[in-house]
Amino acid sequence: MTDHELQQIAFELGVSETAFVRRVGDQWSLRWFTPTVETNLCGHATLATLHVLLTELGVPDGEFFFQTRSGTLTGRRLQEGLLGVDLPRSYLEPLDASILNGALGDVSEVYQAGSQSALCVVRDYDALCGLVVDPMSLFLVPETPSAAEALSSAISGRTLQVFRTSCSTMMGATG
Repeated sequence: MTDHELQQIAFELGVSETAFVRRVGDQWSLRWFTPTVETNLCGHATLATLHVLLTELGVPDGEFFFQTRSGTLTGRRLQEGLLGVDLPRSYLEPLDASILNGALGDVSEVYQAGSQSALCVVRDYDALCGLVVDPMSLFLVPETPSAAEALSSAISGRTLQVFRTSCSTMMGATG
């Protein structure tokens, strides 16, 4: 199938990510598409793909190697019906907070997190909850900020707020 056909199927399904897998020798090619773009990595769709291969398609157990835009990912069946997937590790590299051009307001630290994301740190939970995001400014930042974290929180010690800039919406999560 062509890239256009894969993208069209993902668009028609309309879910957050659609996984496409095909056998390539003794490995697998795995690609993920949102309704609008191909993505570099999607952990939950990788886990779902492993589940489908093992339980729905009857592919024999063993180590699975998935060739992806993020490199080779591996997966396997674990004990008690669990599945395991090894995802690439992203290292945090400090960035100058000025690259944000004020898109998130008062941010104390910024780190590159992988090839296309940035982690932004704010002083506390109140600052995190009070972030006012300028979607257009955020869209123009070279390393797309995808998450902001408060150093401390009265609720849980650490709190994270995630931004999905591709669709200009924000999701919040505590944990």
